[in-house]
Amino acid sequence: MSSRTCVLEVLDLSWNSIGERGAIEFAAALRNNKSLRKLNLSANGLNDIGGQRLVDSIPDHTTIEEINLSQNGLRDGTCFVLSQVRHLLIIMKRYVKESIGLAGSPVN
Repeated sequence: MSSRTCVLEVLDLSWNSIGERGAIEFAAALRNNKSLRKLNLSANGLNDIGGQRLVDSIPDHTTIEEINLSQNGLRDGTCFVLSQVRHLLIIMKRYVKESIGLAGSPVN
C-alpha cells in the first residue's frame, strides 16, 4: 500500500484488531498511497493516539472520499479534528475543480 505505484482504491480492514500501534504504522503507509478513495477501519481498537495519527496523515491524502473509524473508542476531540480535516479537503477539491473549469461538477 505504501508503494507509489499501488492503485488500491477501496480498503476494508474492519474488525481486524489493528490497535494503536497498527494504526500508527498504517498512517505512515497511507501518506505514500495516493489512490485510496474509501477506507474502513471500524472496530479495530485504534483509540485516540492511533486515530490522531490517521487524522494527521489525511491532509497529505487528497483522494480519500470516505473513511469509517466508528467503534474505535475515539473521543470527541479526535472526531472533531477529523471532521475539520475532511471539511478542508472538500473545500480544496471544490477549489481545484473551479480552478480548472469544472465548477459545475459534483464534489465527492
